[in-house]
Amino acid sequence: MAADGLTTAIFRALYRDYRLLTIGGTHVVVPANTVLLTGDSLGAIARQISELESPPELTELLLWDDPLPQRQK
Repeated sequence: MAADGLTTAIFRALYRDYRLLTIGGTHVVVPANTVLLTGDSLGAIARQISELESPPELTELLLWDDPLPQRQK
C-alpha cells in the first residue's frame, strides 16, 4: 500500500463520522450524511440546490421524452 493510501486508510479509520473525498490533489472532508454539491459553475450548483428544495414529482419524471440509456450487455 502506498504511503498516501495508508494515510487515507488511517484517516478514515480514525474519523469514521466524516467522509473523505479527494478531488484532483485537494482533500475535502465533510461530516458523514452531509450533502456535498459540486459543479463546474455556481449555476450548476444553484440548480442542484433548487432540485433538493423542490424535487420533481414522479409524474414529471415519467413524462421525460429522453429515457435513461440502456446498459450494454
